[in-house]
Amino acid sequence: MRTCFISLIVCLSFLRADPGISIIGERNIANIFDHDFTPQLIAVSSTDKIYLLDKQSRQLAVLNAANEIEYTGGFGSGRDSFFDPVDLAVNKLEVIVCDRSEQRWLRYDLQLNYFSETAIKAIDTPEIYPEILVADPWGAVLIYSRSTDLVMRSPNSFSSPQPFIDLNNQINPLLCVQDMAVSADGESALLFDCAQQMRIFNRFGRYSRTYPVAVDDPVFIVSIEQKWLIMNNAGGTQFFNQSSNYPPGQLEFNESGKLLHVCANKDLLFLLFHDKILIARVELD
Repeated sequence: MRTCFISLIVCLSFLRADPGISIIGERNIANIFDHDFTPQLIAVSSTDKIYLLDKQSRQLAVLNAANEIEYTGGFGSGRDSFFDPVDLAVNKLEVIVCDRSEQRWLRYDLQLNYFSETAIKAIDTPEIYPEILVADPWGAVLIYSRSTDLVMRSPNSFSSPQPFIDLNNQINPLLCVQDMAVSADGESALLFDCAQQMRIFNRFGRYSRTYPVAVDDPVFIVSIEQKWLIMNNAGGTQFFNQSSNYPPGQLEFNESGKLLHVCANKDLLFLLFHDKILIARVELD
């Protein structure tokens, strides 16, 4: 693991926002990383540390409160390295990276010290090559594999996952999952971009309900403030709760370009772009 120092820029942003989202800050990340590090994914811990994953250079980085960047990973299939990293999540006091081709996830503490790895395998299931990994508030880990259209769940990060939701056995099955999220009460939401739908499953993996999605080309789903938020790369937004869905909105990014990824921490959204991270607060009744 290596460390370098940066200057932190936090300022108010005057971008026009969705009525339910207020942009409150900006963190400039242009030209602060090693030349071979260009993150595509973001996660944030309860201690407000920002974790970034670069799938191309196969590295994981953390931006901490001391204005330092620490790196770990790199190409490889052994301990503390990645062969095919595709997703990350913060699970209480640890960071988890999903290494698809190696059929495993790796565990780190919040300082990016390596803990261990967990094999992704289950009895009587084909080989699993997951694209999506999420963690729920109780420490369980869920993964989704497009090769099997199966959601698997582990009650903790150190046990191999078991089948949880088999999309092939659902009524009117849809096999185009774009993203997945878990709410504070343990519900799982799957975003089906080909059908403009979000389907909700309860904490036992049983189907609950479906919402039509009005956002064009939806990409991301986030659980925040007891609501679901759908977003696309251009800033299109739509909120949902148990009783209703809100009309779609729009975040104007001005010169920020394409939204690469988004995550939530408490009532804040962290929006990753190639040169900055915008911080936004959700303010909906």
